[in-house]
Amino acid sequence: YLCGWLKVGALHTLVLSDNPLEDTGAALLGRALPHAAHLVSLTLHRCRISEYGMRHLATGVGRSSTLRQLWLMDNAARCDGARAADPSTPCGVGRPHLARHA
Repeated sequence: YLCGWLKVGALHTLVLSDNPLEDTGAALLGRALPHAAHLVSLTLHRCRISEYGMRHLATGVGRSSTLRQLWLMDNAARCDGARAADPSTPCGVGRPHLARHA
């Protein structure tokens, strides 16, 4: 339901922290992100997302024209997964995030 709503809603900020999205939910979100015409900030702390899910999110982020912030703290992904979402993420950083400037 959420992914469909993202396509038609005017949501600017979405916080899904502490929800067990795991890789399946991250993949669905990744597919919806390019269609979320107003989404600027997405927070996914502690959602149990591994490298697989991060790669799907990265694809969606790359195709999104509006998303400027993606917060991914305390997920199951190791450094490679965090770098898939944001190539500038250094290893060992506990707060992987993407911040794009217009």
